[in-house]
Amino acid sequence: MGQITPINKTFKATIEDRDGWACVVWPESVTFFGSTKSVKVKGTMDGVAFQTAFMPWGEGTQFLPVSKKIL
Repeated sequence: MGQITPINKTFKATIEDRDGWACVVWPESVTFFGSTKSVKVKGTMDGVAFQTAFMPWGEGTQFLPVSKKIL
């Protein structure tokens, strides 16, 4: 099982619609996480807690799906 490494990273992004997915694209995610694979994360958006994953987009980037609760 992989090791969990707590980090504290804040960034601003716009929620976008990509092929029907409400998501956030953070251009630095692949470099920051060192992987194009799925990376589990938890945090807050506008004060609302969430737990999800940065998902691979297939073009060497990642996206963070945004739930209806946050929208």
